Amino acid sequence: MSAKLKQILTQAVVGASFGSVYTPRNLGHAGGNGGGLSGSPLYKGGKGGGAIAINAQMNVEIDGVIDVSGGNGSVSINKVVGGGGGSGGSIFVNCQNLKGTTLFSLRIT
Repeated sequence: MSAKLKQILTQAVVGASFGSVYTPRNLGHAGGNGGGLSGSPLYKGGKGGGAIAINAQMNVEIDGVIDVSGGNGSVSINKVVGGGGGSGGSIFVNCQNLKGTTLFSLRIT
């Protein structure tokens, strides 16, 4: 493997953040495709995560998992090349009281 190719494959590119910290309502973005070099297939990037908004005037009780994680990108068998993971989406809950046994999950792959 050439030094230039090795450099390309080991550099991670991170996108800028977007949306509001106070009222998050954005969907996650898909990851970029990878590979596609001479003789290499194209590996798809992962899907972006969803967006959930809950607005209630009084109480909200949630028992379970709310997950807006982004999807994994596909990778080659030897994991040398692959697509980027999708970014997580957003969870926004606006209420007077939030209770329950909820796991809020936003995984960036």
